[in-house]
Amino acid sequence: SFAGSKETSIALNSNILLIDFSNITDTSYMFANCKNLTSITEMYNLPTENVTDMEGMFKNCTGFNSLDLSHMDWSSVTNTSHMFDGCTNVSWINMYSFNGFNITNSEGMFDNCPNLTTVQVGTQAAADMLLSIKPDLNISIGA
Repeated sequence: SFAGSKETSIALNSNILLIDFSNITDTSYMFANCKNLTSITEMYNLPTENVTDMEGMFKNCTGFNSLDLSHMDWSSVTNTSHMFDGCTNVSWINMYSFNGFNITNSEGMFDNCPNLTTVQVGTQAAADMLLSIKPDLNISIGA
């Protein structure tokens, strides 16, 4: 976990693949309270196909202006509660690959994100799912 890290940037380069993530099902609070963190690059290298719990994964990450989660595998995720809660400076999140159809708990997923203006998704079904969580989200569909 990087929770509470003072780093400003984290690169999840191909070296992260040397770690066996095959049994990782919980990334809750993985980056929580990383208030200095302004970027995570190469997020696509983080295998999430078996992850079910992403609760608070980016909670209180106040340094981000944007998050690119476009390649994240959401197919097994059931819990996204408070995932972005307290990301006060984030204005754009790319969730292009989001399907979210297995999510059973999304309470407070976008709470305390006053500057969030756009969430990008790949399909209308994904947009509808996110709008059911937070009806006032501005959703952009497509690339």
